[in-house]
Amino acid sequence: MNAWLTLDFVAKRYGLLPSQLLKSGSSIDAKISILAVQYERFLQEKAQGEHTHKPVKEDDMLKMLEQARRKHNAKAQANAQDQQDS
Repeated sequence: MNAWLTLDFVAKRYGLLPSQLLKSGSSIDAKISILAVQYERFLQEKAQGEHTHKPVKEDDMLKMLEQARRKHNAKAQANAQDQQDS
């Protein structure tokens, strides 16, 4: 159901029939339109003073980066192992 709603949303945003989007569109179209709406909402909230940005400390950002690297490396190792096992 979510895929159909996304299709409808993207088609409305770009003035297409859903069938036209199915023929010529791609998943990138959906990702970009969703990102654009989220950014528009952010700008609207910021203008209305509803969005409060809390800065992230550098140490916290470095911790998040290290966690992402570990997760990526673990996935890469698992994929390499799967390929060896095949």
